[in-house]
Amino acid sequence: LYEAATMDPLTKISNRRNFMDRSLGELALARRSGEYVHTIMVDADHFKRVNDTWGHQCGDMVLKEIARILKEEKRESDLLARYGGEEFLLLLANISPEDAQKSAERLRKAVERHRVSWKDTVIPVTISLGLCSKQGEEIPQIEAMIAQCDKMLYVAKEGGRNRVAF
Repeated sequence: LYEAATMDPLTKISNRRNFMDRSLGELALARRSGEYVHTIMVDADHFKRVNDTWGHQCGDMVLKEIARILKEEKRESDLLARYGGEEFLLLLANISPEDAQKSAERLRKAVERHRVSWKDTVIPVTISLGLCSKQGEEIPQIEAMIAQCDKMLYVAKEGGRNRVAF
């Protein structure tokens, strides 16, 4: 029952609700300690094209692969969740904005390097990422951080996709 309430059934990572609940404590701690906290919105590039070209089963497999890569590449302390559709969300704490940017770029490169194949066809998979960084008392509610990293995600997409915007 706990897993059903907290995990995304397709990708086997946290669901949005669990992410939102767990992030509250992380944000409160960062506010009190004056530390940085960062949110990263991740979107699978041209995902509709994957579904339209190879079908929804292939799309599901692509989402599972992206989730697996993000889970393997993130730090153990980072929160990762499926936010909805082809979007994922991460929360990173206790690192500098520069290190958060490096982490986001490492995630992007890991997905880009990975070869996803479906029925003997290599599927090109890349991600775009939007990063929001806040420190201490300037840390807003999680919804505001998500809105800011979502804006940055659209900057990355408008800039050509397969990139990090911050």
